[in-house]
Amino acid sequence: SNDFSGIQISSSMNDADYFNGIQISAGLNRSFRNFSGLQIGLHNQIQVKVPVKDLLNVGGTLVPIYGQKKTSRKGMGNGAQIGLWNESVLANGIQIGVVNISEDINGVQIGLINYADSLKGIQIGLLNFHANGVFGAPVFNLGW
Repeated sequence: SNDFSGIQISSSMNDADYFNGIQISAGLNRSFRNFSGLQIGLHNQIQVKVPVKDLLNVGGTLVPIYGQKKTSRKGMGNGAQIGLWNESVLANGIQIGVVNISEDINGVQIGLINYADSLKGIQIGLLNFHANGVFGAPVFNLGW
C-alpha cells in the first residue's frame, strides 16, 4: 500500500493511497483511499481504486462500467481541495475551484460550476447542481 503522512510537493503529480497531510502540485494531486488534509493544484482528486473486473477498456483507457453501484466505492476526503478542477467521491470539508465535483459532499463547494450527487451543505457559484435537490440559481444552492 502507498501510505503517506506529511507534505508532497511536485511539479507534475502527487499520488498516494492513504494520505494525511498536504499535497501541492502544478499538475495532479491524487489520493485513492482516505485523505485528510489539503490539496492545492490544477487538478485534485480524492477517488477510489475500482477493481479491474469493474472496468472496461475503452481506447486503451480503463473506465468504470456504467451503472456500477456507488456503494461499492470506498474512501473519504476530509479537508480542503483548492484548484482549477476538484473531484472527490466522499468529501467532508471544502472545495474551491473553477469546477468542483463530488459524489457526496458534507460541506461547501465554491466555484463557477459545482456538482454533487448528494449535498449536505452549500454550493456557491455560477452554476450549482445536486442530484438530491433542485438546480440552484446562480450564487448559491443548499442541500440537507
